[in-house]
Amino acid sequence: MMISPQMKKKLLEQVVHEWESEYLYYAMMAWCHNHDYNGFAHWFRKQAEEEHSHGLKILDYLLEVGAEIELPATLTVQPVNFKEIEEVFAATLAHEQKVTRLIHDLADLAVSEKDHATLNYLQWFISEQLEEESGVRDIIGKLKRVKAAPGGLYMLENHLAQRA
Repeated sequence: MMISPQMKKKLLEQVVHEWESEYLYYAMMAWCHNHDYNGFAHWFRKQAEEEHSHGLKILDYLLEVGAEIELPATLTVQPVNFKEIEEVFAATLAHEQKVTRLIHDLADLAVSEKDHATLNYLQWFISEQLEEESGVRDIIGKLKRVKAAPGGLYMLENHLAQRA
């Protein structure tokens, strides 16, 4: 099975987006470490590792369908500078929402090209994005609830430090 040149191009662009996400989350990890939020830093490290695997998953799919792959030459990530941990997670949610739109655009392209195999393949990413956004919204909600309770923030950070 071959995919269209346009679908291949868009999937390779998504690899770039996944690896830009990886780098962004490593930058957020560094910010957290620099501000003594080591449990949150652990969560971002795991998130970055997950984004890397998403990029590899797309490359594996392209190989599976017989496409030649080229790795992106450069990634573009803006530096991060936050004032508080709530801003970090608000930026995380906005970023995940952007990635969700990109995945939906890929699914729309697959539909328009009647590329049923790629559409089926993308369902995993669609479900993953739902999980990603939901998980970040959950953390944001917890951060709001513990704002006036430093002990609650400590407990939340310890919980996130347990992420496997």
